[in-house]
Amino acid sequence: MRVHRKQVRKRLVFVLLLSLLVAVIQPVSGFASEQNNSDVPEKEPTTISGSKDDSQGGSEDDAQSDAQGDSQDVPADQEESSAPMKDNTGDSDSTAENEGQSNAKSSKFEANGPVIEKVDFKQNGTTVKNDSLLTLSLCIYDESAISDVRVSIRSEESGRTQLMELSKEKGTDENEYIFTYQLDGIVTGKLAINSIVVVDEHSNRTDYDVYDPSKGDYRYWVNAEASENDTIRVKNFSFPKNGQSAESVDEIMDSIVVEMEKAIKESTVHVRFENEKENGSYYSIMLSTENYSSGSLFNQNNGASSYITSGKYVLKKIYVERGKFGMEIPLELENKGKR
Repeated sequence: MRVHRKQVRKRLVFVLLLSLLVAVIQPVSGFASEQNNSDVPEKEPTTISGSKDDSQGGSEDDAQSDAQGDSQDVPADQEESSAPMKDNTGDSDSTAENEGQSNAKSSKFEANGPVIEKVDFKQNGTTVKNDSLLTLSLCIYDESAISDVRVSIRSEESGRTQLMELSKEKGTDENEYIFTYQLDGIVTGKLAINSIVVVDEHSNRTDYDVYDPSKGDYRYWVNAEASENDTIRVKNFSFPKNGQSAESVDEIMDSIVVEMEKAIKESTVHVRFENEKENGSYYSIMLSTENYSSGSLFNQNNGASSYITSGKYVLKKIYVERGKFGMEIPLELENKGKR
């Protein structure tokens, strides 16, 4: 019995010492753990569903409120990035389309117009036959495509203009444009390039300065002379109503006939009557042939431009208007049939 008691005492002493040792070690390790945790950033609470710590760490409502509090501190840009991803397939197409429209708009308002770098008119300042082919070339540069180029030529005598034709012939330079104009064999006198206009695809326009103010003249011109004797003479002039009274202008117009010595092309005959007493009161009759391309008998009434009052009218002028430039050639009627 004595031995058994000694063993029990030893065991009690051992358990007591062990308890004391545990009691000392646990506060020290806890203090060390707190020291270490103070240096580590606080982590967001993590909830693991189904674990036993849920019931010990707090209620489910507390966990939800903590999560809501954390979500309120998220920056706005992070909130956007964390939003559900959308299907951007259609958006990419619309974005590309918008970018294309933006580029189109920005280029549409391009301020720079086409640049006419060079004008070459080899016949400039010379005398040519009035059936010659005139040729002019332009070198044009632009940031975009050229949509229109126009070159016009003007008769100094008649004041009328005609457009030159863009040739199908290609120049040595890809930016070269060649224009031609075939003279009709009728026009005579000075012909000048009076307009050169270039427009690009964005409606930017450039007007070349064709006039030289220091010389008081156009920069590019030729003088056209008749290639052969093209004198026009009247063979017969018939005016049955001469000296008589007429009730209408049509009655007078239908009676006039002008016949030339030879056929002339692309021409009309104008007969002008003026009031003997009232200035500004007149009527002008236009006669043509059956075939405009060539004819000698002008008896087709094409109408009259007139400002008529009653009174006596006298024939003041008769002339031929010829060709595309409307060249006016006065006619002499002395001793030419009935007057």
